[in-house]
Amino acid sequence: MIVRYGDIATAAKLIDYDLTDDYLPVQFEKGQHRVRSLRGAPRDDGALEWFTAKVQGLDDDEYDTWKYRFRDNQWMFLAPVFRNCEIVYPLHKSCPLPFTARRPIDSSGATCNLAEADIHSGHCKVQIHGQTVAVKSILTNDKLTDKIVQAEVAALGLVRRFQHEHLIKFIATYSQLGYHHLIFEWANGGNLRELWRKKKPSIPNHTYVIRWAVEQIAGLAEALCTLHNPKGVKDLNCRHGDLKPENIVHSTKTNGPFGILQITDMGLAKVNDQKTMLRQTSGTVGSTIRYQPPEFNFRESSQIVQTPTSRSFDVWSMGCIVLEFVVWLLYGNEELHNFEEDSKERFF
Repeated sequence: MIVRYGDIATAAKLIDYDLTDDYLPVQFEKGQHRVRSLRGAPRDDGALEWFTAKVQGLDDDEYDTWKYRFRDNQWMFLAPVFRNCEIVYPLHKSCPLPFTARRPIDSSGATCNLAEADIHSGHCKVQIHGQTVAVKSILTNDKLTDKIVQAEVAALGLVRRFQHEHLIKFIATYSQLGYHHLIFEWANGGNLRELWRKKKPSIPNHTYVIRWAVEQIAGLAEALCTLHNPKGVKDLNCRHGDLKPENIVHSTKTNGPFGILQITDMGLAKVNDQKTMLRQTSGTVGSTIRYQPPEFNFRESSQIVQTPTSRSFDVWSMGCIVLEFVVWLLYGNEELHNFEEDSKERFF
């Protein structure tokens, strides 16, 4: 940064003080020609003495000009690098993000929205296909939501360890300006319901499509089993809680012309769970209530909120999705639509 402003002689002195980017960002203390590192370095760290030496001989106006320029411009060099070894990144309000482009996808909710973003290749060390990611942003304006999101972020960290091809790849989460942001690998084919609407199973090769569908169903079931029974992790009962075609994404980046299906939205399953259990059937195909098992129809409202969903909940939901998949394979999207209309409320 100092070289950028032509102060090469000063930059050379950084070596004498062992002052590196690891000390940035710094905050200037009021009324003193001293700084403290926001990275947690001790106030008496010798490297920070460079700042005291730098401003010697400057009058107050010169010092203020230099101080504000350094304070504001240090951030352009501090965009985070997302790595395999880290998951959570609490970011300062002035910290820039490593996205070279950002395109809103769904901003219908006041507290949650989705965007497609291009991430700089030097700032994503998690292996993904391409440089496009999905960024889901959740407003955490109350302690309960914040606590639930934090718990789900921890669960997503475990999901990332599974490395299952039918689970969407979770990259990292960062918090900034009152929002939690979850970053996932971008699935370029939309979701499973959109696939059913766009594709005809008989074209071009029905046998190939059937084989592909069976492989995908088996892969999704295996991924769900991995969530329910993670190997090498004690005392963890992962469950999704909101399986439906909209939460199974389709990517054509790998696995031939039809691509691959992946379970997503694990991070928000609990957050959405308590808020959608009491939702009345609205007639919208694919709403959460459509994929609930029969026992939920006979619970009191208070029981639904207080009783956690079990892993068998996911099994029922997955069975409903498989049934719709088979209808699409055998009869196509038009008959699938008729089936959805005939069973709009529930499957039983």
